Amino acid sequence: MYNYYPFENVQTGYIIMEYIQGKRIDEYMLEDIQPFGSDDLDNLFIQLVEGFNYIEKHNIVHRDIREGNILVDENGIVKIIDFGIGKIASGDDNRQNHDSLRTEINRDGLDRLPQEYYQREYTSKTDMFYLGELFNRLMNKINLFTEDMFSYRDILNKMMESKPEERYDNFEEIINEFSKTKFNELNVTENDKRIYQKFSDSLSNKLSFFTEKPDFINDANIFISNLEKVLIKNLFEDYVQDNFLLIHAVVNSDFTYKTSPKEPIEDVREFLEWLKGSSRETQSLILENLISKISTKPIDYDLAELPF
Repeated sequence: MYNYYPFENVQTGYIIMEYIQGKRIDEYMLEDIQPFGSDDLDNLFIQLVEGFNYIEKHNIVHRDIREGNILVDENGIVKIIDFGIGKIASGDDNRQNHDSLRTEINRDGLDRLPQEYYQREYTSKTDMFYLGELFNRLMNKINLFTEDMFSYRDILNKMMESKPEERYDNFEEIINEFSKTKFNELNVTENDKRIYQKFSDSLSNKLSFFTEKPDFINDANIFISNLEKVLIKNLFEDYVQDNFLLIHAVVNSDFTYKTSPKEPIEDVREFLEWLKGSSRETQSLILENLISKISTKPIDYDLAELPF
């Protein structure tokens, strides 16, 4: 929502929201998914889990997961919409009366129902079940669908377990499983190692220590966007003029850093192009490795700032 304009005297209001040029997820999966030689399904599934992980971290349950409430834009980016019956998750607030619950979560053509449907409960784990059920049902409708088109069958099956205790504890746990699943399939070349190590070593050397508990950018898309901003701000330079900006592309918390040596622009550009050319799963793995490397830096608290 970009803005809103209430006109109380005539009991009318207007909301300005993002316009999404795209399709419902069922239309996209049946019309745009390529049957062979593509990771379209993997990318779509990862985006959905990342989106609901963001929702869950903000203590929101959607409660209305259906085809019309998930859109995919012209660039293949997932958009989760319609939080009209969503709720802030807090203790007993997730417990609904039976009639209301059945209205909210009953879906035509479901292959199965979660246990909490009969227990009159709805939590983020219920969102997880219905997301998995929806994706599974639509995936199996794809013309010429075969299991080798999708890498995360075991994860999807666990999301759809009837008993909530047999599902994942949260969506972040699923994201961690993505990395484990793809790690064994990753073919790292010597050139990959060269590009990664040159950039990561340089970044690590520039970072001296943290002045508070480390906090990192964990979203590869945000990391990529931050690096692009570094290049834009140094468009006519041969070297990055401010090492803080480079480190801040991945570090959220406060830190101290070395002002020299300066990072060659071409090294940043080479790393960024390599990163952007990798699959979403590989991008996440690269970022995880980079964070793991720089997280070993010491924490040096400013004792003058401590409240004791």
